[in-house]
Amino acid sequence: MLQDRELLEQNLIKPTLEIKRKRKVVREIKDNLATSHAIYDGTVQEWINNPAEELSGLDERLLYLFAEQVFNETKDLSVDPEEFFTEYEIKTAKQYSGKMFIKDDLKLPITFEPPVIEYSHNVWTMRIHIKLLVDMLKSKLLNWNPESQREATYRRVNGEMVEEATVYLDNVIEMKNLIKVNKLEITQIILNASAGSADNGEEVTYNSDTYELQVNKGTKLDVVDGYHRILAAARAMDEKPNIDMYFDLKLLNMTVDRAAAYLAQISKGERISETKRKIMSKDTDAIKVVEELNSRSELAGRISKKEGLTPSIGEIVTYNTLLNSIEKNFEFKNKKDMYDVSDYLTEFFDVFLSYYEEEFNEKYQETKKVSLINSNFMFSGYVRLASRMMEEEIDSRDVRKYINKINFNKDNPEWKQRGILDNKGNLTRGSVKFIENYFDEINL
Repeated sequence: MLQDRELLEQNLIKPTLEIKRKRKVVREIKDNLATSHAIYDGTVQEWINNPAEELSGLDERLLYLFAEQVFNETKDLSVDPEEFFTEYEIKTAKQYSGKMFIKDDLKLPITFEPPVIEYSHNVWTMRIHIKLLVDMLKSKLLNWNPESQREATYRRVNGEMVEEATVYLDNVIEMKNLIKVNKLEITQIILNASAGSADNGEEVTYNSDTYELQVNKGTKLDVVDGYHRILAAARAMDEKPNIDMYFDLKLLNMTVDRAAAYLAQISKGERISETKRKIMSKDTDAIKVVEELNSRSELAGRISKKEGLTPSIGEIVTYNTLLNSIEKNFEFKNKKDMYDVSDYLTEFFDVFLSYYEEEFNEKYQETKKVSLINSNFMFSGYVRLASRMMEEEIDSRDVRKYINKINFNKDNPEWKQRGILDNKGNLTRGSVKFIENYFDEINL
């Protein structure tokens, strides 16, 4: 390198954090890196969320490619990669295609090392080395299929809603770090050799004498369970290629519908929250609207899928609060209604959060002590207001006009009079209903 790498890493922190909330800029960077270099969206988001820690562990080629994107967007001369990298290093980086250590793409057929045990009809169990698992992922032999997965994110592409994998970066990062020190509790990954997908004959050939199993040419291998663990394994191997560990693998040979039903049966035996259960159902338009908000609005990455909030990572509203409010306030007669509500709420919250940026970002904790504006339950009121505005055909960008009329200060005696706050200044058990009633009375 022409200059110290650490200097570039330090210089990148400020401009990276500045573009963190610029949704269009972040999307453009992700699209560029994914299209040209096969770098995962989630990986790029990880760098953007925490550049101080994540950039120091990057392969030199990835550091160049990321710096190039940041420089192109910000024109910040302190991160101009041409000032740090030699001509040869730049040429090498630009040839990067998503492969850190795999020399040749794997191709089917693949034989799994024995012992492979026939667990039941068309179900086998075995161990798989982390390197083979990651090689299969990077060779595009593993397929994410929304029909057999627990959940998906909805994103509009060229005017259409498409399903893509929902990735919880915190979980992936945590598992990646555990894998690197060989402390991840071994859990099972489930793949499905989709019935009817092989080029000729059977998808799977099993030898009960030698306990060997072969997945045949053309077979579509869907990840049924363990997608996050596979991503974590890939990132761990990128940073530490000599990891020696195995995962338990269960291989199915079923139709997509049967594989989804198999996962559902497993899930019934797990204790999961009501929020998680609703997300897994994926059978309502309201859920699709929330997923849309979580992927392309200013609420992206700020909706907690747990029962509570973690403000330290930017969460400002729970999935349940939004979902319950949308189900209550909007009627979905057809798909068009779902798209219309998604578009309206996206613009509504984009405008709202941009006008009150300090209250929901830099001064979140300070504001929360004295005001209700960034309270989780107050979003029930915001959704109620949006539904009324949409029904009256009021431009969603006019939201500020109505919000500005509200005195959110906790000292406002109206909050106690309406039963929203108790005598100690805390939200009451029935506060959601009272908040909705309050927003019903706002004159439009």
